[in-house]
Amino acid sequence: MSEAKFLYDRDVRGHLLEELLVNHFDQRGYPVGYNPYSGTEDPRREDYDFYVGAHGQEVLFEAKMDFQSAFTSNVFIEEKTLRNTKAHKMVIGRLILDTFDIPHLIELYNAKNRTRRPDGTFAEQYVHKHLCGGDQANNRGMLLDWKTCKENSRPLWLETRELKQTVQ
Repeated sequence: MSEAKFLYDRDVRGHLLEELLVNHFDQRGYPVGYNPYSGTEDPRREDYDFYVGAHGQEVLFEAKMDFQSAFTSNVFIEEKTLRNTKAHKMVIGRLILDTFDIPHLIELYNAKNRTRRPDGTFAEQYVHKHLCGGDQANNRGMLLDWKTCKENSRPLWLETRELKQTVQ
């Protein structure tokens, strides 16, 4: 992918989901705002995309849009995002909006099956497929199928309702 296409995907196409989510929370009266470093080359832009809640009680969110998931039935989670984010939650846009707790996504990313070999040693393999992909060809990450997404995420409407009790 060319640098220009990557920047377009990151700063234009990806921002559409952020705007949708910020408007969603704002229309419900939540204090909400964007990461002030979004759209810049400042490394703090990777900390989170937007926040919900009053100062000192913010819940930090990552917003990721996976445009290919409608065709593949998988969602790609970038390892780089899991390592760099300071967000508490990630909303992944596919045909629906899935909300994940970041620590749980890290557990899914690191999950391995262990199998005993006939010689008594063990072999380990990731539970979820790891590969390179996403916006840049060298981004490592994992694929989560629709069933795993459904079992390990929460719908945005439920997350919104429960946030109301903690941020207002």
